[in-house]
Amino acid sequence: MRVIAVDASNRPLTSWTGTVVISLGSNPGNGTLAGAKSYYVSSSDGGIAQWANLSIDTPGDGYTLRATTAGLGDAISDPFDVTAGPPPPLAGATGLGFLGPQPGATRAGAVLSPPLQVEVLGYGGVRVTGFTGGIWVIIGSNPGGGTLSGTRRLVAVNGVATFSDLRIDIPGRGYTLRVTGGGNMSAAITNPFDITP
Repeated sequence: MRVIAVDASNRPLTSWTGTVVISLGSNPGNGTLAGAKSYYVSSSDGGIAQWANLSIDTPGDGYTLRATTAGLGDAISDPFDVTAGPPPPLAGATGLGFLGPQPGATRAGAVLSPPLQVEVLGYGGVRVTGFTGGIWVIIGSNPGGGTLSGTRRLVAVNGVATFSDLRIDIPGRGYTLRVTGGGNMSAAITNPFDITP
């Protein structure tokens, strides 16, 4: 887990120093976070705090981690799953992409149209049909301060997940959605779209 200090324009503050504390944000399994939860960022760390010994003791879908420090806004991780056994194999998956048209302008509170179709990709951009881990969708850019509702976690079927009931409740110009998977898979971000009154 790595956290970097940034300014109001999201530019890294490589000279920043201070103590960063990590804690559970969303806790769907009522788990306990173990490990050293604070990290002092020294002048040699380049503004980056990192943890290599964190663990959560209870399975659950949709945990998040929260990083806090004095004088800066909090950071929330993408959602992730904690499994009872070994994590699902990535089956060669390296990233995510989109199938077909992405969501366009939609009225606030209505189901995003068209539905968001996500494809699990491997090397060379080939679809990975054997991936069995969770795929998450969250708001990326949030110009209106809206909330995303609907089914936000799916398991891909033959390498594809279709999010068909997503809604955003507050109007704004230039929303994006961010889709993530497990391991070191690269995330995918939709084109900007508007939520209208």
